[in-house]
Amino acid sequence: MKRRRLKFLPTFCLATFTTLLLILSIILIVKFGKEKPLPMEYRDIVERVSVQENVPEHIIYAVIYTESSFVSDAISPVGAMGLMQLLPSTAQWLVEREGGEYDESLITDPEFNIENGTKYLKILYDRYKNWDAAHAAYHAGFSRVDSWLEEGTAKYNEEGQLVGIPIDSTLTYVNKLRDVREQYFKQLEREKEENTNE
Repeated sequence: MKRRRLKFLPTFCLATFTTLLLILSIILIVKFGKEKPLPMEYRDIVERVSVQENVPEHIIYAVIYTESSFVSDAISPVGAMGLMQLLPSTAQWLVEREGGEYDESLITDPEFNIENGTKYLKILYDRYKNWDAAHAAYHAGFSRVDSWLEEGTAKYNEEGQLVGIPIDSTLTYVNKLRDVREQYFKQLEREKEENTNE
């Protein structure tokens, strides 16, 4: 009797372990298998500004997420401020070019920041007709991007992506934004489908 129990014990332990492992795998797949949605705060402002400036919502969300992770009073080491990390000099230029009077205390106000950050993105997109180049200019300045393109240091590949960016931090920024804007695009498309099916 004892010998039979001993022979059976390793098989029983192995079967139990395998079953537990299978159950744990299923739990992990259910828990983490679904893509966690990215945040979409300040939705009313983003929707309005998207229409007003003709910049897709997923682009605006991607920049906010990448620049500040939706922290409205974020300040970078170089002094960029707010959700879309505007430099005060850029914000001032944007306001004054439309005949307004600049008030620096507004720069971290979500509405002011998203409106002007999106206006700047639109200016850059109109300049390059390419979101990678617009994002590179948003990060490193348009004069640098102009010179990279003129010199051939950076160029567009067959997919229309800007490659050959010589500044590592800008290259990382553009690559991250490309991924994040794709995630936001898919998320917004899924949401539209769900709303249509309701």
